[in-house]
Amino acid sequence: MPRRITLFFLFLVSYVPLFVILAIQLLDPQVTSPGYGRLPPGTILRNNRVSVFFLALAAASLAYYLVFAAVNNRSGFRNPVRVRKVENTGAEYLSYLATYVVPFAGLKLGTWNEMVATALLFSLIGFIYTRTNLIYANPTLALFGYYLYKVTLENGDQKTVIARGKVKENEFYAYKEFNEEIYFIKPPGP
Repeated sequence: MPRRITLFFLFLVSYVPLFVILAIQLLDPQVTSPGYGRLPPGTILRNNRVSVFFLALAAASLAYYLVFAAVNNRSGFRNPVRVRKVENTGAEYLSYLATYVVPFAGLKLGTWNEMVATALLFSLIGFIYTRTNLIYANPTLALFGYYLYKVTLENGDQKTVIARGKVKENEFYAYKEFNEEIYFIKPPGP
């Protein structure tokens, strides 16, 4: 169960850029008009409740990421292994963005049926994301300096790895299994 929760939150983290874009798109157009700021805060929030929801979702997702990154970087790494071959697969980020994020940017959320349809589509994508290994194609991780590689280890195993910074051939890296196919790696040391 904890792994599914982690996957779900990492799925939300992958959509942080979209949440911010939607919050901006769905702002009440009168926000920039003179005198709008003199309205009672409750009215401003009510007029922008969908934007506020998306900003809150983005903030909560980013908060989860910060906790996840802090915990993930501290413990659980195994003895270093040598990486024999490195293949940069950063194009996966663009593929994920083009397939799963960009189409949502033009969504209309003006009626209840548009909101329900969007929520169902988002839920379906989330279900697929948590059932497959799409975790590694999370574009928000790229924004925070993580790189995506396919590597061949010294023992011949091939893995998808997520690393903060560049991975070099014939160097040693401590690793942590996210699952049997995906590792988080970092240079050995404190």
